[in-house]
Amino acid sequence: MNKLLVVLLTMLAFTFQSNAQEVVDSTQEVVDSTQEVWSEEFPGKLIEAIVGKRIKGKVRDESLQKYGFADMSISSPADSYKTKTWHLNDSYNTKYEKVSGKIFTVVSVERYLNIINIEKYSLELLTEKGETIWLNYDPKFEFTWLFLIEGGINITDDLYCSGYVEHDYDDFDDEHTYSSNSSDNNYQLIRVDDRYYLSIRVSALTTAAIGESGVKLILKDGTRLSWLDAELDVKVNSKGDGYYVSAFISLSESDLQKLSTSNPKKCKLYIFKSNLHSSGLGYDYARMFRCIMNKQIK
Repeated sequence: MNKLLVVLLTMLAFTFQSNAQEVVDSTQEVVDSTQEVWSEEFPGKLIEAIVGKRIKGKVRDESLQKYGFADMSISSPADSYKTKTWHLNDSYNTKYEKVSGKIFTVVSVERYLNIINIEKYSLELLTEKGETIWLNYDPKFEFTWLFLIEGGINITDDLYCSGYVEHDYDDFDDEHTYSSNSSDNNYQLIRVDDRYYLSIRVSALTTAAIGESGVKLILKDGTRLSWLDAELDVKVNSKGDGYYVSAFISLSESDLQKLSTSNPKKCKLYIFKSNLHSSGLGYDYARMFRCIMNKQIK
């Protein structure tokens, strides 16, 4: 009788433990499924894609916290280049504790040209307390984007193409031109009707490339391309303190397939080298190229 009782008690204890573990596991699944997901994606020129989403100020390194968060104001920078900083700190930026870990809703985005005609965006934000503020946003530099995006960005091909492909029509020659727009113009695909060209450019301190030729390119997937007969052009840069060495290359179908599959890593024009892997600018060149290749001539 005693042995039977022990067996029954052991079975009951095992059943209770198993059920309790199922409850714990089930609860854990619910907790995991309700956790917020915050993405570190950089929106680039597709900033309109986050309208209606929530963003959260990043936690910064302790040595950088004294600088706070830049370009946050109580009025839109699109309306006036003179704006008053929201919660000013000693570094003339917004106080760190007012932004880091805090959540803001993106209400609207307005594109504008600043006082020196550089494209910027004014983001209207709503704080958790219902206060309206603005963020002056630069689409070119990823390191200035110090926010996480709830749920990330769903950037469709159509949206990406609309942000990074430009179209022009020459009614004299009846030609359509599509070109990738990455702001820096160092690596660009240009399509004129069904002819494709790669424009590539590096910086140089001398004019040694005058009269020379030859372009070599390494892609991120390790693919190597070369156009040894490509003529080089040398021009003074916009600051007047150096030069640009550039080439304009006619592309084959094989070139297009490779360039639309992998992004560039580095290039060499004559003896001048440069890294081309976006360098924090948030560009997907291969995707831009696919956008252009898929365009139907109007």
